[in-house]
Amino acid sequence: MRPIKFRAIQKKIDGHKTDPNMYEVTSIRFWDENGVRCLPNDFQILIPIASPSENATHAWCSTFSHYVMQFTGLIDKNGKEIFESDILIPVDMHDSNIDFWHTPEGQTMAVGNPYEVKWWNHGWDVPCDPGYWEVLGNVWENPELLK
Repeated sequence: MRPIKFRAIQKKIDGHKTDPNMYEVTSIRFWDENGVRCLPNDFQILIPIASPSENATHAWCSTFSHYVMQFTGLIDKNGKEIFESDILIPVDMHDSNIDFWHTPEGQTMAVGNPYEVKWWNHGWDVPCDPGYWEVLGNVWENPELLK
């Protein structure tokens, strides 16, 4: 069974990001500090504070202000954990823009390069064996990699 873990990065506000760091989410709650249930698409995450004080090392943040990415349970060719919204490239390319992989059903599928990891109805959309792929970055810190 894979470990359940998440990471978060602050969203840009008015085109600016005040904190460029990626943080490990240490806890999630679906109610606010007053015990009021959060909206379905907004929950609270506990992340380390960039500049901790004597009194606080972590802070609760809304997912309205942060992108949250879930660990897929998969590891790339370099041993790096693959998270949702990571950008992957295949290690062994057949040409400069596309790679091919074979599904368990025997179909051949074309995969664009680079490739963004997403959650679909059937699970994590990661082509073939993740050991043949390398994490380059993620869509929030490196959107230019998908162009």
